[in-house]
Amino acid sequence: MSDSINERTNTNVDLISTPEKLDRVANLIAEGEFPFPTDIPPDQQTILAAEVRKRRHQRLVKFICRLIAKELHQPKSPLKGGTKNEKIQIRSSIPVQGRDLFENE
Repeated sequence: MSDSINERTNTNVDLISTPEKLDRVANLIAEGEFPFPTDIPPDQQTILAAEVRKRRHQRLVKFICRLIAKELHQPKSPLKGGTKNEKIQIRSSIPVQGRDLFENE
């Protein structure tokens, strides 16, 4: 009976016993799919926290890079600060009842 109690209380102790387990658990925690274990020794918590921090930092940098790349590759609209030529081309292609909307500008 005491063995089953020890097994239940020490379930998280073996979470980061190998580099593969550490990698897997750190990924799961960084993605929010697994709670950070509080019942492991403080030295293991420090190691795990550093790995989780590294993965979250990498995810944040990738996210920001994707946003910047998306912004750079989208065509500019006149409302978002496109070039003057782009504004002229867009304005000259808007007909209003047979005449140009911006004809008097």
